Amino acid sequence: MASRPCPCAVCKGQIPQKPATRNNHLERNGPFTNPASLSSQLITNPIPSQSTLERRSPASSDSGGGPFYGYPSDDSSPDLASPSIHLAAFGNREDIDPGSDSDSLSLHSYHKSDSTCSRSASPEDDMPLTSDYDEDSEMEDGNDLEIQVLEDAPDYISRERLFADTDSDEEDGLVDDDLELPPAFSEHRSLRNAYIHVFANATFHGATHVQSQIHLTSVHSALSSAQVPLDISAFARTLATVERRLGVNVDDTIIYFFVCPECWKRHHPSELKEPDFSSTCTRDNCSGQLYTRKRLASGREKRTPTKIMPFFPPNIAIQRMMRRPAKYEECNHWRKENDHGPAPPISLEDWLANTDMDLPLGDIHDGWRWRNIPAFLKREWDERRRNLKDVPLFKSPPRFVSLPCGLLLTINIDWYFFAFA
Repeated sequence: MASRPCPCAVCKGQIPQKPATRNNHLERNGPFTNPASLSSQLITNPIPSQSTLERRSPASSDSGGGPFYGYPSDDSSPDLASPSIHLAAFGNREDIDPGSDSDSLSLHSYHKSDSTCSRSASPEDDMPLTSDYDEDSEMEDGNDLEIQVLEDAPDYISRERLFADTDSDEEDGLVDDDLELPPAFSEHRSLRNAYIHVFANATFHGATHVQSQIHLTSVHSALSSAQVPLDISAFARTLATVERRLGVNVDDTIIYFFVCPECWKRHHPSELKEPDFSSTCTRDNCSGQLYTRKRLASGREKRTPTKIMPFFPPNIAIQRMMRRPAKYEECNHWRKENDHGPAPPISLEDWLANTDMDLPLGDIHDGWRWRNIPAFLKREWDERRRNLKDVPLFKSPPRFVSLPCGLLLTINIDWYFFAFA
């Protein structure tokens, strides 16, 4: 986003700041009370009307509005004229009255009260504005270091929560991972539908964990007071439990290894609970701190890793991916007439003989290596050459992609080489 003069009481319209920083400055410092001395760049950009914004928007008004409500992507309008950022994730369009003196989008809607600058609340602004301004990040030239606050994300989970001691599941019901169907499918359809609505709101409309919990609490209260013959003793009360009940939670599958911040030696999260596990890296000539200690009010010591490394097992990820409707067919759409059934790896000579060199290759499936890689290989260490080699387990291994839904997972690295003239 483009930087524009900040109209706060500190910058006084003379120092350009990014949109998020300008909002934080206005909330923290209040507006500059002498508009006449503001930069001409800010004064000459009036707040556009709703009709003007819709004319400048490439999207039609009946499209539901994107996260920027049809505002131009070049950030040509002042940031102060933007609607409430809190409803952007929900896809709702705010009602803007350009002629109203109490318009919450106006510069004058920022005011000071009890030494604190706050934004005039509108009916839609029911969530607090989270500040991503850090006083320690202010640089000598007056500009701020723009930092994206990850803690504000709806799905953010802190390290303390990731490595918290959990002896049992949440209070609103245990989950059995051994069931063939997700647990929600053994509950009443009314409860299951409530779970689906909560999950859809969080996934597609940006509902936070707190909003999801409030939604579930309201449903639980309504069912309790309605005296319906439903067993709601184990009704889910948090978004995480809803995801587990529906079988869509992947957090439990992710392994959060923690690593040494100096040498990156990897440790399993279970090691963190060992009483004699040292906080200093055990590798030779390394003094990296693996975790920090904190004494809780109960007297128990809490350990928080310094650096974590999330890992999602590929075999589980592939299973989840292939369970999606039509995903199997999509992974086989590349097959041509001669690509069905077992076949040996194709040689470079055969590939060149059957490829028109005057036609461009349209996809990776048209390349030689796609049909050349054999299946059933075992990786061994060559002591004489001091390197790894792939040894076939059979005398004539088949072509890997000729296997039923043969999937190749590759990592391509483009090395950048810079030579001085």
